Amino acid sequence: MKVENIKTNYVGNRYGQNKPLKPAFTGSPVRGAEEILTEILPNRKALKFINKFESWRGELGGILITAIGTGLVAPFSIAFNPFVKPKADATEEEKKELSNTKKYTAMRQPISAVLAALFQAGALKPIDHFLDTISNNPEYSKHFWLELDQGAVQKKEYLERLIKKEMKQNPQYSGLSKKDFKAKLDELVKEKQNSQIEKVAESLGETGRIKIGERYLADKEVADYINSTIDDYIDDAKALKYDEKGLAFYTNRATVLMENKEAINNILSREKLEEFKGKPRELKTYLLGLRDKPENIGFQKILDEIIEAPDQLRESRCFRTVDRIRRIEAALIGTGEFKPENYTAVLAKRNTVLDMKIVKLLRAKIADPAKATTADIKAALEELTQLCHYDARSSEARDIYENTNTFQNNIEKLGAKIKKDIAKRYKKVMENRYKGFSQITKVAIGVCITLPITCSVLNWVYPRFMDIFFPNLAGKTKGVQEAKNGGDK
Repeated sequence: MKVENIKTNYVGNRYGQNKPLKPAFTGSPVRGAEEILTEILPNRKALKFINKFESWRGELGGILITAIGTGLVAPFSIAFNPFVKPKADATEEEKKELSNTKKYTAMRQPISAVLAALFQAGALKPIDHFLDTISNNPEYSKHFWLELDQGAVQKKEYLERLIKKEMKQNPQYSGLSKKDFKAKLDELVKEKQNSQIEKVAESLGETGRIKIGERYLADKEVADYINSTIDDYIDDAKALKYDEKGLAFYTNRATVLMENKEAINNILSREKLEEFKGKPRELKTYLLGLRDKPENIGFQKILDEIIEAPDQLRESRCFRTVDRIRRIEAALIGTGEFKPENYTAVLAKRNTVLDMKIVKLLRAKIADPAKATTADIKAALEELTQLCHYDARSSEARDIYENTNTFQNNIEKLGAKIKKDIAKRYKKVMENRYKGFSQITKVAIGVCITLPITCSVLNWVYPRFMDIFFPNLAGKTKGVQEAKNGGDK
């Protein structure tokens, strides 16, 4: 829900405002933004290598890493423990026996690690499936705690299992490669998630309540979600303001643009760059040839920034540079000829407008969520929609809010978007609640069931394993082991 106002990229992506780039999808599977961004980053190879270990994330990865550490590291610490030494007058036989005892004890660690990994990892998936089912399947979740009922906005992993099963049974997807199958699965899961969010949002708009199956969330919780969403919007409005450094930078940049506007409009116009459309390398060569010409020295830094931009962004930066000149001129209508101090005043006024917007958003929050009613929620939604709407006929409003996600000029789309934002916040809270519940439940199962079973199996397997594979160590510590295990062999 953060502001998606992408500022013109003269250095990094800090300067000016521009329209977000919309990728053109020409085939299947669709490439995600993450994949595209990964390709243009300078350390992309390192990131791709790290991503290969993504399967080690989460609880299963933690179990396996712990098992590896227990099985490979701990035995050496025990077998060669420098703090466990024979007594000063010990005989060679006693020294040897102590050494064997430490090694015998050390061998317990890898066996323990293997058993722990087998039992814990083996139990993890069935437990996850069980918990996901009772909290996500509407037939079961309606009997579950309302605070953990995910039947209306189901967990991603749960949807993946359901949709994958359906796809495997559908001949339409039988010929897909593994990669295409995964891409289609991700697409269908995302569509399902969006449809669920939209359904919750529609219900919120119609009734002022969040419906989960046949039950409704408490009005207090809905009010809290609205207030939290308003807090996000306030942060978004603050992000649109300029601090002192920003005011100085934008004023200086506007001065450079306006002093060289004829040359910039000439060499970076769409007509001039038409022959380089879809040819970022040729465009770079063209700009390099212009950079050092005497007539372009005044805005050489701007050209350098465009030249150094990633290939995928270079053309759009050219267009946004020209567009920025138009925006500066529009902002100064009625002030006469461009002057740096006039433009600074315009930017400062922008901050004042945003400050007023922030104050109004603060006042729109529901004062006492605990006493909130459905009528209060509906009124808050209506007021919030009005506050986030701007008049596109106003050049001042367009300069501040155009191309942001939080503030829009289409009031119908804006109202639907705000309700979706609240529904997404509800989903996020539900996921966090469920995650905590799931972790506590699995810890309880581990302590009460998995751990006792693992220890019992270890006590039975360990002496027998040692007798078979390390009879020398087992024989030399037999008396000690029998005493420890009650004579168990």
